[in-house]
Amino acid sequence: SEGLRVSKSGSEMESLLDEDGLSVFRDDVEVLTADNTGVSCLNVTANQYLIVGDSRFENYNGDRTGCFWIGG
Repeated sequence: SEGLRVSKSGSEMESLLDEDGLSVFRDDVEVLTADNTGVSCLNVTANQYLIVGDSRFENYNGDRTGCFWIGG
């Protein structure tokens, strides 16, 4: 009735999946939520590129970041 909880004894991480969405906790602090309003998380790392609205951000050679407008 409370959803599906996934964790390992002694682990700092726990996931909760229920009818409202998915939540991920680290030491009882919610670090990721995915539900009908979108995705909210702490400390995001995009390994290839990140799209925000009509803009795309890409890392170049680890020392530069490019931002491109991709709208129509």
